This record gives sequence, C-alpha cells and structure tokens, in this order.
Amino acid sequence: MRGEQTEGQSLSLFAIVSIILAFGLVMLGSATAPSAADKFGNAYHFLIRQVLFGLLPGAVLFIALRQVPISWWERSWKYMFGLSIVLLGLVFIPGLGLRINGSLSWIHVASYSIQPAELVKFTFIVFLSGWLAQNKKLLSRVFSEGLLQYLIYVVAISGMILLQPDLGTVLVIFATAMILAFVAGAQMQHIGILAGLGALAVVILVAIAPYRLQRITVLFDPDKDPYGSGYHIKQSLIAVSGGGVIGMGLGNSRQKFQYLPEVSADSIFAVIAEEMGFIISTILISAYLLLVLKGYQLSRTAGSDWAKYFIIGTVSWIGVQTVLNIGAMLAIVPLTGLPLPLVSHGGTSLMVTLAAFGVISGIVNPPETAVIEKRRRL
Repeated sequence: MRGEQTEGQSLSLFAIVSIILAFGLVMLGSATAPSAADKFGNAYHFLIRQVLFGLLPGAVLFIALRQVPISWWERSWKYMFGLSIVLLGLVFIPGLGLRINGSLSWIHVASYSIQPAELVKFTFIVFLSGWLAQNKKLLSRVFSEGLLQYLIYVVAISGMILLQPDLGTVLVIFATAMILAFVAGAQMQHIGILAGLGALAVVILVAIAPYRLQRITVLFDPDKDPYGSGYHIKQSLIAVSGGGVIGMGLGNSRQKFQYLPEVSADSIFAVIAEEMGFIISTILISAYLLLVLKGYQLSRTAGSDWAKYFIIGTVSWIGVQTVLNIGAMLAIVPLTGLPLPLVSHGGTSLMVTLAAFGVISGIVNPPETAVIEKRRRL
C-alpha cells in the first residue's frame, strides 16, 4: 500500500513539473515573439533555443541520472564540493568566461553559453545532502562544532558566486542551505545566528554597491525614477495590472513590445499575468506551491537520509527561486535577475532542473538494476 502511495505521489510531482514546463514553453513562445523577430528575424528564436539547449539535453539527463543508483550519490557526494568550486572558477579564465549585462556568470563553449552557477545549484545540493546525512549529529552540538563547519562550505560557494556578481543565486543557495539545516535538526538558535549573519552580509553588500540600494528603495516609490532605476518595476506592474482577472488573451500582451525588459527571462511572469490574467497566474503559483509540497511528502518515503535531503533541497531551491522571481515582478522583493524555474528562457537552468528531477525519479522509483543491487546487499 505504501509503495502504491509513493508511486502516486511521484506521478503527481512529475505531472506538475510537466504541466508547468509545457505551459512555460507556450508562454515563452508568446512572450519573446516580438523581441526575437526584431533581433534575430525569427519569432521562435528563443523557443527553439529553449527546446534544443534546455529541454532536449535536460530530458537526456533526466533519463540518464534516473538510472544512477542512490548508493553512487551516497559515495560520491564529497567530490561535489570540489566540482562546484571548479565550475565557478571557470568563469574567471580569460577567453572562457563571458560577461553579459555586467555579470561574469557564463562560459563560452563553441557557440553555446553555459552558466556554471546553475550547475552548482545541483552539485552543491548533492554535497550538502551528503554532508548532513553523515554529520547531522554535529548539528545538535555547540555552534563551533556543528553548524559552523556547514556554514564554511556555504560561505565558500556563496563568495565565489558573489565575485561574478550574482546576489540572486546566492540568496537561493543560502536559503536552501538553511532549510536543509533546519530539516536535519539544527538548533533554532543556531539557525537564528546564521539568519542574522546572512542579513548582515546583505546589508554590507547593499552598502558597497549603490545599484543594489536603488533596487530596494525603488520598491517604495517606482515613480521617483520611472525611466531609470524604477523603469523595470513600473513596467512589470503595468503588465500585471493590465491583465485583470481573465487577461488580454494569449499573444496580446502590449508590454512585451519593447516596453518590459528581459521578457524572455526574469520578466516572463509579468507577461503571463498580462496575457492570462489573475486566475491563470494564481493557478500557476499554486502549481509551484503544490510541487514543493509534493516534494516534501515524497522526502518522507526516501530510503536514506541523503535521498531525503536531496529531494527537500531540490524543491526548496525551486520554491525559493520562484518566490524571488514572482515577488520581484509584483514589487514585493527587489529585482534579482533570477529566472522563473521551468518557464524562463535559459538552457542551462532548464537542463539542470530536469537533471535534478531525474535524480528524484531514481530515488522514488528506482530502476531495476538498483533494486537488484539493493537485494544483493541485503
């Protein structure tokens, strides 16, 4: 009975992922058609790239990683921290690193650009899950013997990402790490210490970079600089409010015609709200919420601590990033430039997200080879 329940929950999870992904492809094609036609002479340019460099390799990784036994991840997690450092270091190699919009966050391979920080969201969660599975007893000790060691790894990865700079990804990684620490049994007072240190770090980062302070202050008064720092938020609010209850209809957005910046990436939710309206937008948000809740439910049936933490880490990453993306479009949180998971254009982001869900699929529905291996060990 429990096996059937687990299978049903996993099917529900992947059905939600598939629905969000399919909806995202439709909306990406609609949102980017004007800018794609203007820049590349092909209205489907971004959609085609999303399929070729995101969906297809992501599907291959989903299938491939589903075949990897959990025991392999439980043995190999410790190497993932070094791999994460190497991946993040690639952007600083002259001739390989690629600077876009002021951020050195990409590497250029042939005619394809890869964002290592997106890969690290996956590799670092694999590492954190393994560290917590092996050292969770340390979390109940004094701060210096337990959570401080954990924090050192988080700070090391966050520091390298900040050098790019990419504060949005750091917020996702830090928040996900804190959720995992809480689930693993860290003391609340220690979690409070980390939250305080994180808040202090954000204050310092804002103080040393005026553009970050502008992103915060503009939330309270976008009209103060409507053609400068407040432009993006103001245009997104115009799009969201313009959609009303039922929206203007698929393809009928006005803001996507050179008004709303980055319609292919972090601004796509504003186009969704304008074209599909409040009802569909609410259903989309509910789908993300349900995805996270289903992930948490599945983690309870995981066969090992590593598997449990990986599932929680993955859906938490998706949930935190979704909140930051949609929150920015609604002028609730500052703009971070984060993509909307499974929807925004970004081959690396979609590929890595599908890869992570491939691992989860292998956890909740182990391939036959993994089942045979487990029986032999027993």
